Amino acid sequence: MKTYAISQIGSCLVITSSDGDKENIDLFNLFTHRVELSKSATSIILQNEFKILNIKAAELTSPVILNYTALKTQLAIWQTAASQLVSGKLIKVLDSFTTAAGATAYTAGDIITSGASSAQRWLNVGCNSGYLVGLNLEFEVSATLTTPVILPNVNVRFFNETDASLNKADNVAREVVWANNSRRLGSISLGALVADVVGGVGRIHVNSDDIRFAFAGLTDGKLYYSIESNNNTTLGVAGFGRPCSIRCKIDQNV
Repeated sequence: MKTYAISQIGSCLVITSSDGDKENIDLFNLFTHRVELSKSATSIILQNEFKILNIKAAELTSPVILNYTALKTQLAIWQTAASQLVSGKLIKVLDSFTTAAGATAYTAGDIITSGASSAQRWLNVGCNSGYLVGLNLEFEVSATLTTPVILPNVNVRFFNETDASLNKADNVAREVVWANNSRRLGSISLGALVADVVGGVGRIHVNSDDIRFAFAGLTDGKLYYSIESNNNTTLGVAGFGRPCSIRCKIDQNV
């Protein structure tokens, strides 16, 4: 007579069948909507897209499951999860400011932000976890750039919360406090900006759509950021600041 031993490992039922000197092992992954599990007074029935097993109680050498009712409940939860499509919601968010007036050059590692204002900037991404999948940075050129034109090479650093030590004014070196390590989510290097009209009125900008930057642990949908110069460059001209816009595409975790 063929005998069966059934055990559960994680979300799988492991069925070991023996018939004389021949032994087979079958796996039924319960984390799929293509598995059916039923029980009668005398047998248990397992079915997936490949096989049906109708096992009589007399053929069992070990319990099917310690708590069949609990297994059926868990199976329903697993099957519901397995049949759900993973989906997000794509939105666009924007923040903007004007840099400080003046022709003071940025050195590598300096913050580019709005004058002496020290509050760390943030984007309202509308969720507390998700992915940043597009990033565009643009400075309006409302006055002639200095000659020779040195365009910024920039890095955007992201944080899941702010702190007083992260509040930096324009043209001040970025924070290096190790205590902020838990707040840092990472950074995206955008490389050198390009100019539509070099040395004249127009804009300088950089764009990246080939990214999938994960973030989590935000509060009230605030994704904090700082823009850093990676080279020595001059954005301002005496009496003028540079309007700056940062646009992000966000794949919300919904």
